[in-house]
Amino acid sequence: MKRFAFVLMSMVLLLTLFQDSSEPRLPPPPDALLDAVYGAYKLIAEGGSREEALGKIAKALETNEGSRYRAKAEQDIAHLKLTIEKARKLSYKPEDMQENPAGYLIETRFPLYFVKYRSNRGALAMEIKDPKHRDDPAAMLVKQGRKAIPDLIDLLDDCSLTRYHPMSGKGGLHYIPRVNDYAMTIIEHLTRCRFHFDASTSQHFSRKDPEDIAKTKEHVRKWWQENKDRPIIDGIKAQMPHADYYARIEMAQNAIDIGDREYGIFVLKDMIFKMEPRPAHIARILAERGDLSMLGTIFDRAKARNDCDSETAFYLTEIGGRQGWEFLHDVVKKKAEAKRKGAREIPNRYLLNSIMNVSLQDEARSLYLIPLLGVAVYSTENTGSRSLPTMKESHPFSPADVAAEKLQELTGQDFGYRPDETQKKRSAAIKKAQDWWEKAGSKKYTYDKIEEMIKETE
Repeated sequence: MKRFAFVLMSMVLLLTLFQDSSEPRLPPPPDALLDAVYGAYKLIAEGGSREEALGKIAKALETNEGSRYRAKAEQDIAHLKLTIEKARKLSYKPEDMQENPAGYLIETRFPLYFVKYRSNRGALAMEIKDPKHRDDPAAMLVKQGRKAIPDLIDLLDDCSLTRYHPMSGKGGLHYIPRVNDYAMTIIEHLTRCRFHFDASTSQHFSRKDPEDIAKTKEHVRKWWQENKDRPIIDGIKAQMPHADYYARIEMAQNAIDIGDREYGIFVLKDMIFKMEPRPAHIARILAERGDLSMLGTIFDRAKARNDCDSETAFYLTEIGGRQGWEFLHDVVKKKAEAKRKGAREIPNRYLLNSIMNVSLQDEARSLYLIPLLGVAVYSTENTGSRSLPTMKESHPFSPADVAAEKLQELTGQDFGYRPDETQKKRSAAIKKAQDWWEKAGSKKYTYDKIEEMIKETE
């Protein structure tokens, strides 16, 4: 197991080797206005005065005319004013809060992610029972079930601030969820449908254009009128034609979860047959549900292109067994040979990286990685730099560095490779690894012989 764990670490390291070096787009650097917004968020989340929070932002807005966060601050001020006005109309009597939890969503501190994500449903069932959430309006609405939906629909255009602040610090553009963010999320949880399509953007519902919010609210209201007395699966089927790619996948899985496996599997397979994006991603979900019928289809498409994307590489190596590893090895090898002969294309660094980053089923099957390391050990172009505790300073390294080190680990050979050695010594060790692979390794670790080795361990 120790060796297997190290194999997984090596594959993760190879991920960094083959990454694109282009810089991602970053938000503007924090300034005094953003600090004031963060301070206001923190005050609200801790139960402090909303009026005081509003004053903090308004004051900073006056003194930071050139800030690139002015639009954000102005929106927060507008939403805070709505929140303050709403709070003034509430009695805050316990019996009123119990009778009308939707009206008190501005006071919720219930973590939104418990309600939002399918993977958290088990945790949600436990969390809403926690005494600390007994009087939380969001928790009460979840407990109410579908009877809460009409009140929640009415709140879909309510951008008042809640008191839940999911993040703190200066790591990015943090955001206090609004009342309509909670309303939408709870509706989606209770109906197992998706009406807000944010899987690819991670955008809060409240940050959509007001016109889009209004259209969505009207659609949800109409959908509810038509489906409120029907089974949950009928509501899913009614919403499916209106959903985007990720929402259809989500709702198909929800259909399976509530007992209509046939329909959920059909939706997922139909997306693959219709050549929708990321077929291997969908096929992987099917495999997780015990359906491997798309393996042949994914294989055929990859073979037709004599290439594959990263997700297909993951799928074929995890689900396709030896056949998947061997096919991908051949693709990588052909591209590497073309590169050595002067081909101008980038030498499949993303594909090779993806294969190296696959989580293997067990230690014996880590042997399938060896032929790919035999390809990577010839890739000596530096792709980054690294440092270790034993190094005085970082130094450049290549995929061949990683391949030589991992070949030592998996085969028991010692080429003298040490990651903290000088460039000269590491290059000499890589040359020994190349010579060994050429003379002995490539003959010992064919896929036929690897399969025999695996059978011997079973």
